[in-house]
Amino acid sequence: MNYLMSFCLRNRITVVLISLVLAVVSAWLVSTLPVDVFPELKQPRVTIQTEAGGLSAEEVEQYVSIPLESAMQGTPGVRNVASSSGTGLSFVWVDFDWGTDIYLARQIVSERLVTVRENLPEQVETEMAPIVSVTGEIMVLALQGDKTADPLEVRRVAEFELRNRLLAIPGVGQVTVLGGRLPEYQVAYDPEKMRQAGVTFGQLKETVQAAQSSIPAGYLEDVAGAELPVQQNTRAFTPEHLRRAIVAEHPTEGVVRLEDVAEVKIDGAPRRGNAGYAGAEAVVLSVQKV
Repeated sequence: MNYLMSFCLRNRITVVLISLVLAVVSAWLVSTLPVDVFPELKQPRVTIQTEAGGLSAEEVEQYVSIPLESAMQGTPGVRNVASSSGTGLSFVWVDFDWGTDIYLARQIVSERLVTVRENLPEQVETEMAPIVSVTGEIMVLALQGDKTADPLEVRRVAEFELRNRLLAIPGVGQVTVLGGRLPEYQVAYDPEKMRQAGVTFGQLKETVQAAQSSIPAGYLEDVAGAELPVQQNTRAFTPEHLRRAIVAEHPTEGVVRLEDVAEVKIDGAPRRGNAGYAGAEAVVLSVQKV
């Protein structure tokens, strides 16, 4: 200790320079340190989530989860495959060996999904969940409206505006929206009116689907030596547009529109859970980092 103190006193300029260099290096290291409280604790995992509306938990297990698990078994580098099935929802977790690049793992899973999608039930949506850390929840936001606010509008703002803005921030991997009711078009048909008009359920379903589809119109040739693109608006943007969609032609009453056999309105989708803040109902957004 005496030697160290005497050295510092004899070489004051050198000690000051070394201290300044260490201070600069320390400041740079602090600015580049990751903000993780804990290191990554899990092995590389790819999550496959599937929405199967209308199927019970047993049907989801039999027709979705088991085929997906079977397709992932034996994949190179896979250590374990597990799943969880619920009403209309399936999760399959594919764990890879330690050290496997997560993007390589997702590519392998994506290739296997191509081979199994054709064997899944119709209208089943299968996708890989975003890359997020097991300890990556960095913020939870609660969105509430005042007494005059429409609850459907609060959920719409959270789902389509606030969520998209948060996902545009570098480092944000996933934003999960909970609570509220997502607005949707609802068509409540009247069986007696459909019987009187001679309209079947299949015709009603095709009419609603056609009102929400986009059909290409092509282009016009040889118009002043140019090709003019033709655009048509075939999608219903308001309930009124959907109400006036033509379902069929009645032999005595003429054209039958959707509003003649059904009630069309915008209402909230059925709840799949709820959320609240400070003892009141709210829409909660969970922000997770990559």
